[in-house]
Amino acid sequence: MSEKKRANVNGVFYEIGKEYIVLPNNPSKMKHRNRECVLIEFDDEYMPHIGSVKFKDNNRSGKVTIVDLKPLN
Repeated sequence: MSEKKRANVNGVFYEIGKEYIVLPNNPSKMKHRNRECVLIEFDDEYMPHIGSVKFKDNNRSGKVTIVDLKPLN
């Protein structure tokens, strides 16, 4: 588990504690689509690819691909 607070993935900065919505670019990827969440931690130390999130609708944790997260603002 990583202690990084911020990661740059494909030119987009992702921060621990910020709110995101899961919107994958792949139209057939339906898992967690349109769910709001808070990024808890990055699961890869060298190159963050997977992140742990807490979903806002039921307060459960899950894992998502970092590039599928879009800022909630």
